Amino acid sequence: MQVRYRHHSRRSRRFYTDDGRTSHHYFFSLQDANIYRVSRFSATLSQAVLRANQAWALLKGTQPYNAFFNTLWLILNDITIGFAIASILKENDIAGPVSHRLDHLVVQPIHGLLQWLDSWPAGLKLNTELSGFYAHSFSLLAHTFRHFVHHVAINFRLIILTSSFFSYLGASFTLAFMIDFLSLLTAYITLSYSLSRLVYKRSLLVAHSLWNLFRGKKYNVLRNRTDYCEYDMDQLLLGTMLFTLLTFLFPTIFAYYSLFAALRLAILLLFASIEILLAFLNHFPLFALVLRIKDPARIPGSLCFQLSVDHQDPHLVLKNQPFPLSAIFSQYIQLASRLATHYNPLRLLYQLFTGEYLAAINYS
Repeated sequence: MQVRYRHHSRRSRRFYTDDGRTSHHYFFSLQDANIYRVSRFSATLSQAVLRANQAWALLKGTQPYNAFFNTLWLILNDITIGFAIASILKENDIAGPVSHRLDHLVVQPIHGLLQWLDSWPAGLKLNTELSGFYAHSFSLLAHTFRHFVHHVAINFRLIILTSSFFSYLGASFTLAFMIDFLSLLTAYITLSYSLSRLVYKRSLLVAHSLWNLFRGKKYNVLRNRTDYCEYDMDQLLLGTMLFTLLTFLFPTIFAYYSLFAALRLAILLLFASIEILLAFLNHFPLFALVLRIKDPARIPGSLCFQLSVDHQDPHLVLKNQPFPLSAIFSQYIQLASRLATHYNPLRLLYQLFTGEYLAAINYS
């Protein structure tokens, strides 16, 4: 017979893992809120703030034993991998081949997709005038952004040198710098997606208003409901004309919106993959996992009272139950659940058809 007592609180999980949240209270106080506000827009600055908090927590020595050594191991491993990445960047000529193909990799594929969509692909007959306007406008935006890509290609060796410098601070800084660099390279795709989504969203609102018009209803703003309303012949005639125009223009609007929404989704998935690697480098419970495999008794999780088999002198034996792996990786299980919910295909399709903004997941 065994009687067990088990209680894994949030504080006990922090004892074995570094969740990256408790350290924010060490180095930067509330008076440095501007730094946190700016760090939302830069992954490199956010990583610098996190590393400063981790270093300050190590210097103060206020962390528990396992959390202290887990943070120390993570920083040392991060720096070791960073030195290896820096040597690879310096010993190999990466800047030359990439700088010559940067325009072909970033701008020209968008030009090709716009021309392909403007030429009635797969027999899809779009509105010629509106399709030409879309293709010309977004091509002009991409052509304007090409000047920025040209300057990036000229100074790409300096960018690689900067990346190798950040690698000496750790591989996590290299990944954070990569996120910021890719965000700048894909800024015109994000802008094109925002503009096409705005037009698509307004078209849906117009279609919804016309649907209420033909049903003899009207949205009541004061009471936040749909009431019955009588329309005269002129209003119905105007609604019919607008509905006819929208019917002919909507397939073209949706086609270009779907193109940039798919590109936006691909960029989000790329950033999510890099951010998951960044989270593993910053908060992986390495020390607790090594102790769990090597010496489980050093990470007690619960107590177990076991009845002795000695019939002459029966007694209870107190035994230690090691901390379970599910509790050690509980934060990653929660993160995987959040990622599966956020990037659920049904949810993404709903956001696509309703015109909602495809945003990255918030890891805070």
